[in-house]
Amino acid sequence: GQGAAVLIETPCSAVIMVDAGGEPAYSGNPAAVGEKVVLPYLRSQGIRYLDLAIITHPHEDHFGGFIPLIGAIPVEQLLISPVTGNSELYDLLLKNAINSGTMVIEAVEGMAWACGGDLQIEIISPPGRLLTGTGSDLNNNSVVALIRFKEIVIMLTGDIEDAAAVRLLGKNINLSAHVLQVPHHGGYMNSFPEFIEAVSPTVAVIQTGPNPFGHPHPYIIDTLEEIEVITCRTDLHGAVIVKSDGYLVEVETVEQPVLFK
Repeated sequence: GQGAAVLIETPCSAVIMVDAGGEPAYSGNPAAVGEKVVLPYLRSQGIRYLDLAIITHPHEDHFGGFIPLIGAIPVEQLLISPVTGNSELYDLLLKNAINSGTMVIEAVEGMAWACGGDLQIEIISPPGRLLTGTGSDLNNNSVVALIRFKEIVIMLTGDIEDAAAVRLLGKNINLSAHVLQVPHHGGYMNSFPEFIEAVSPTVAVIQTGPNPFGHPHPYIIDTLEEIEVITCRTDLHGAVIVKSDGYLVEVETVEQPVLFK
């Protein structure tokens, strides 16, 4: 659907979910994706426990799928954006997580989560002093994570927009990644050419579905095509599976295959 969800299965046997999809608030039941897709899929894969869950920001198309999952599957730690949401469902989700024994932690740049000696998740946004007055503070204070596995790096970006992207570009940090989750479902970003140049991915994944916003924006698609980034779209290719041994990356799609140029 339109929402974003990433399942990470690691060599150290830890299982991580970054967002869990969900219908936008205007569409009806934000939890439906969790009930109909996320939970059945996890159970079909024999996953009965999450070591870490991350909600990049409090929008229903990112947290909605967690609503039926919390309580049904134990979650050891839940990392969230410090930005305050405006959803009663989100407040209830966090309350249920705490009541079920999950450790709820507010993310801030500089945090890291390690698994074994070869895998680390580094948080590079939001800043300690949250971005304000950006037009969409919830989006721009999304949790942005770099997943490092040996020599391979994957960047997950939530729904950051120009304000957060420009801030990251202005910091003296290495943003390069082999795989990029394109920000905000491929929504328009004026700074996208500079951002994609800094990340310099081999593969870009756009998580999007039917929506009234025009995602992914033609400007984003054109930019990716111009620099010949392999682009996978969930609306065209279905679920995207990225496998790595820490040195090479292999990409599979569940539905239509990706055409490599």
